[in-house]
Amino acid sequence: MDYYRRNELPETVKRYKTYTEQFQAWLLKTGIQRGVELANIVADQAKKKKSKKGYRIPLQEQEQLVNAITATSVPLADTSGINDLEDAIRSRREVTQYHKHNNTADLGHEYFSGSLETLMASLKVLVPGMNKARNRKNDTPTFVFIQLPTGPKTSQDEQDDLLKKMREQDQCDIESDGQQQQTPTSRTKKKAPISETNPLTAEEEQLRREFLILCFLYTFNRIRDVLYEIWVLYHKGLVNAITAALVSDLAQDQMNQNVKSLVEELDLLPGELAILIHQLFNKTKAALETGAQNSATLPAEKVLRHLFGLDAAALIKTYITKTYPTEDSADEDIREHPLMLFLKFFDVIRKGGLKLPKWDHFTEEMLLHQSTSQDYLPFGLAIVLDIQEAVREDYRRMLRDLTEHGLDIARCIRYHVDYEDRMWAKGTKPDYMCKEEIKFSTILLNPLDRLLEWLQELLNSQEKPMTASIFITVHSTLAGLSMWHFNSIYHHTAIAKIQWFIHGMAHLYNAACQMGGLEILWSDLDYLIMIYGAKVMFRGDPPTHPNDFLNRYLLSGNTSSRVMASDFRHTSEFLPQVSRELGAKRGLQPELSLEAKICDYYDSDADNDRWLRRHAVFNYLYRQSEDTDKTPDDDCQEATQDRKGLRDTFANLAANIAPPKPRRKGKSKSRVHRPDFDKQDETHAKLFGTMKSELRENEVHSNFDFLSFYRRAYDLVLRIRKEVLMSDQVQRFRAEDMNADPDPPNFQLITDLFRALQIDPKTKKGEEAEAEEGAGYQLSTKVVPLKQIRRVAEMIQDLTRSEGDVELKRAKLRVKGDWEGLKASYAAEEAGRD
Repeated sequence: MDYYRRNELPETVKRYKTYTEQFQAWLLKTGIQRGVELANIVADQAKKKKSKKGYRIPLQEQEQLVNAITATSVPLADTSGINDLEDAIRSRREVTQYHKHNNTADLGHEYFSGSLETLMASLKVLVPGMNKARNRKNDTPTFVFIQLPTGPKTSQDEQDDLLKKMREQDQCDIESDGQQQQTPTSRTKKKAPISETNPLTAEEEQLRREFLILCFLYTFNRIRDVLYEIWVLYHKGLVNAITAALVSDLAQDQMNQNVKSLVEELDLLPGELAILIHQLFNKTKAALETGAQNSATLPAEKVLRHLFGLDAAALIKTYITKTYPTEDSADEDIREHPLMLFLKFFDVIRKGGLKLPKWDHFTEEMLLHQSTSQDYLPFGLAIVLDIQEAVREDYRRMLRDLTEHGLDIARCIRYHVDYEDRMWAKGTKPDYMCKEEIKFSTILLNPLDRLLEWLQELLNSQEKPMTASIFITVHSTLAGLSMWHFNSIYHHTAIAKIQWFIHGMAHLYNAACQMGGLEILWSDLDYLIMIYGAKVMFRGDPPTHPNDFLNRYLLSGNTSSRVMASDFRHTSEFLPQVSRELGAKRGLQPELSLEAKICDYYDSDADNDRWLRRHAVFNYLYRQSEDTDKTPDDDCQEATQDRKGLRDTFANLAANIAPPKPRRKGKSKSRVHRPDFDKQDETHAKLFGTMKSELRENEVHSNFDFLSFYRRAYDLVLRIRKEVLMSDQVQRFRAEDMNADPDPPNFQLITDLFRALQIDPKTKKGEEAEAEEGAGYQLSTKVVPLKQIRRVAEMIQDLTRSEGDVELKRAKLRVKGDWEGLKASYAAEEAGRD
C-alpha cells in the first residue's frame, strides 16, 4: 500500500467528483438563466431522480447544454463553473497517471477527461482572453508519476477506435435514459478489452484469469485465518465479543471490495465469478482423480472445497434461487442443511420480524443488496461459517454476554439517573463543569428504553424458523456489533459531559501529590491519565512547581495562552478562549484514536463515502503498524507455519494448472507467469491483526464506567468544598469581600487555590537571609493554602484507601465476562452503604 494510495488518491477522487458536480450545477443554472429549454427539462429530471448520490447529468446532455449556451454568443459573467471544470480535468489526469504508473489503467478516465476538455474548449469562446492566458495542452497534473516501459504498448489508432466506441455507447445510453433501466443481472459489460499488438491466446487468457482467481482466493483465505484466530481468542477469553465483531465486520466490507475489484478486473457479469471458481475447482479435482503431475501435492477434495468456499456458495445459491442442486454440495440434500434455517431468518428480519439495533455488513448485503451482491455473499457466508466453527461451543456464552452486557449498561444508566434525582431533590445539582445544565435522564433514558425493548424482543421471540436468540448467537458478528452500539452510546455521552470534571480532578490530584504529601495512588484516576496521556491532561508533563499549577490548568482547558503574556491586561469578566477548532481538540475525546475512526466508519452513509472512511481506518492502522516495533500477538510460530502452509498449497494449485515447460528449444513459453504467493500483498490481513491488538489494549477503557467514577469523585469534591475550600472561615472572609462570589463554582475554587499556591518573588533581603541559613529553595510555611492542599491530600487518601480502584476492577470484570463477579461487586457496595 504505497503512500499516494493511502494518503492522496482517495482525496483526489473525492475532489474531482465534487468539482464535476459543481460544474454540472453551474451549467444547469447558466442554461436556465439563458432560456435554454433543455436546461428546464434536465432540472425536472434532476428533481424526479435525485437520490442520496445526487443526480448526474449525462455527458451527451452536458454537450447539448454547452452548445446551446455558446450559441447565445453572450460572454459569461460567472466563470466559477469553468474553474470547477478545469479542476476536475486536472484531478482526473492525476488519477489516470497514477493508474498508468501501476499498470491498472483503463480508458474510463481518459474518455471522460477528453469529453470534459471538449466542453472546456467550447466554453472558452465565451471568456475573452482565456485561450491566450492558458493553454490546456501544456498543463501537467500536480502529482507526477514516471512510468517505465514494462510491456508492449497499445497502438494509438486502436485506442482512438475504442474511445469512439465508448462515445457511441454513451450516446446509446443517453437515448435509452428515459426508458426503464436495465436490471443489474442483464446489464452489458462496462469495460472493453484493450487490444494489443500481440494479444494473448485464448489459452493464455484463461490461464491469466485462473491465476487472478487463485490470488484472490489466497487473500480471501488469509483474511479468513486471521478472523478465525481472533474468534478462537474470544473462545479462550483473551478478547471480548466487541473486539472480534468490529474486526470481522470491517473484514467483510473489505472482502466485498475485493470481490468487486476482481469482477471488474475480469469483466464479469453478476454470478459469473461463482461459475469460474467452480470450473477451476473441477479442473483441480480432475487432476486429483486422474493422478496427474503435481497432484500428489494437492490437498484433499474437502480441503479444496473449503479453500474455494464452495459449500457456502451452494448454500447462498440455494437460498437465493430456491433451487436445490445436490451436485454443488458434499451433502446428499442441501435442503436438510441446518444453516438453511439461519439464512431463512433473514427473511424474517426483512419482513420486520426482528428490529436490529445495528446491522453488520453481511446482514446489510443480505437484506438490501441481495441481487447486486451475489458475487460477494458466498465469501461473506464462508467467513460467517468459520466464525461459527470457532465459537461453536460458546453459543450459550454469547447469549449470556449479550444479555448481561445490556443489563449492565441499563444498571449503569439507572444508578446515575437515580443519583441525579436524589441530588436535585436535596437542592445540590451535580456539577459537571459544563456551560449548560445537564441532566442525564433527558439524554440516556431513550437509549435505555431501546436497549430494554431489544433485549425483551430478543429473549421472547417465537421460533420462525428459529428463535431470535439462537440466530443472534449463531451470527456472532451481529451480536458483538449490537453490544458495541449500546456501549458506544453510553460511553460517548458520559465522557463528553464529564470530561472537564475529570480534567479538574486530575490537576487537583497532581497538586496533592506534588505538595500535599499524598502517598497512596488513586488507581482509577491514574489509569485515565495514563490512557489519555499527560500531554492531554496537563499540556505536557505533570507540573511540579506551584507556580505552574494555575497556568497549566487553564492552558489545558480552553483558555488562550495570551493570559501568560507579560503585557496581558485582563479587561473582561472572562478569560480569552481559544478558537472553536482548537477547543474541540482539548479535553478528553469520547473515543480513543482507533475507536474514533471506527465510529466515523459506522456513521450515516448519506454521502456514499463509507469507502473513504474504511480507507481512513486502514490508513491509521498502517501508520500504527509502521510506528510500533511490537510483533502482533498472533505472529507466533504456529501462525507462521499456517501461513507458510497456505502459501505452499496455493503455489501447488498454481503449478497444477500451469502448462508444462516446453521440452524443445525454440518453442515459445507462456507469457502468463505463475504468481509468487510469497510476494502477495497481505497488507489488509496484517492490519486486521493490528486492529485486534489495539482494540484489545483499549478494552478496559471501553468498559470503564465514567459516571460511576464521577459519583465517587463528586462526593469527594463536595467534602473538599465544605471542609476546606468553603469552610466557615473562608465563607466569613468572602462575606467581608464585596467583590467575592458568595457561592463560587468548583472551577473557580480550584483556580483560586492554585493561584494562592503561587510563590511570590523573593526580596533581596530574603535571598540574603536564605543564603546565610543555607536553606536553599523551600516553600514558605506562612503560605496558608499549603495547609489546604495537605488537607485535600488527606481526603483523597481516605477515598483511595477504601475505593480508589473499584471502577478499574469492574472494567476488568466486564472485559473477562465475569458477570457474577461484577454483580458481587455491586452487592458489596450496596451492603456497605446500608
